Amino acid sequence: MTDGPHQRVHGVDLDEQSRCVHYDSPLDVVALRFGCCGAFYACHACHDAVTDHPAEPWPESRAHEPAVLCGVCDGTMTVETYLQCAGACPHCGASFNPGCSRHYDRYFEGVSSRPPAREHTHGSPARHTTDAASGAGVPDASGQSHRPKQEKEDAEPREDQTAE
Repeated sequence: MTDGPHQRVHGVDLDEQSRCVHYDSPLDVVALRFGCCGAFYACHACHDAVTDHPAEPWPESRAHEPAVLCGVCDGTMTVETYLQCAGACPHCGASFNPGCSRHYDRYFEGVSSRPPAREHTHGSPARHTTDAASGAGVPDASGQSHRPKQEKEDAEPREDQTAE
């Protein structure tokens, strides 16, 4: 078992904020506690890589116990607190990766996985998406519609834009 700087967090090639070899974006700073062994791991793949038993999500019957750890401040949270924290640590304000919501069912018993509220690419929020059929911009998580990149490149500069 490979321990990182957070002696309570296990995983593969952990950095000082519990990022691992599997998830290492600036927002991947959450460690999760597994029901099978009660230990914190940087991710489900780390658990699978360093244990000799199948992963089991944190049980609903232990919902009152801390099951999530912020790798920035070492603050712990219950599942409910984590799910309601709006993507940021309630202790230090560090932002969490919204993509983790795709794996909730692996981490928390009785919690369904869901698409993230917003996607991140290289640590930056994705601001536009394109409907594959029509090529039209579709709303992002903020509800704003954004044109596909080519349309933006072909567009005339706005009056408030200045030439460099």
